[in-house]
Amino acid sequence: MIRAAALFICLALSACMTAEEPPEIIGVIGDSEGLHPVGSQQRIDFGRAKIGVVDAISRLLGRGPTGEFFTEECGAGPITAVSWGDDLKLNFIDGALRGWVMQSDVLRSENGLRVGQTRSELEAAGITDFENTSIGVEFGSEGVFGLLNAQNELAYVWSGVTCFYR
Repeated sequence: MIRAAALFICLALSACMTAEEPPEIIGVIGDSEGLHPVGSQQRIDFGRAKIGVVDAISRLLGRGPTGEFFTEECGAGPITAVSWGDDLKLNFIDGALRGWVMQSDVLRSENGLRVGQTRSELEAAGITDFENTSIGVEFGSEGVFGLLNAQNELAYVWSGVTCFYR
């Protein structure tokens, strides 16, 4: 009888829970000048050398990169991109960090942009300058940019050099 009552209380309390909280932010935060560790004033700015950046980001994310590729066909010139799964991609030109792209909701920008936010949430936060482009609906805020998917959710957040084909 006591077990049944305890189970009923647990089930009743779980029914009262609110919507799922967003995941805890890990590792790094991006801004218009580069990246910085969560909770720190130290910086990994654009222009830093690839080897040091990759090592630092790997420590901050708790794992090494999952891929690296080179492409010559970007508007800014040949880019080497290093990725950490679907979370983060860093773009390097001539061995120096020149851009970042966040692709998952466990990372965010300094101004609070996070993959998965809806257009309504972005508008409520004061972002109103949306533009239809050849790759979708884009916007910029404080030197950080975003792209909405077909469901009007933020799919990519970036700053600096990217290799999106427009």
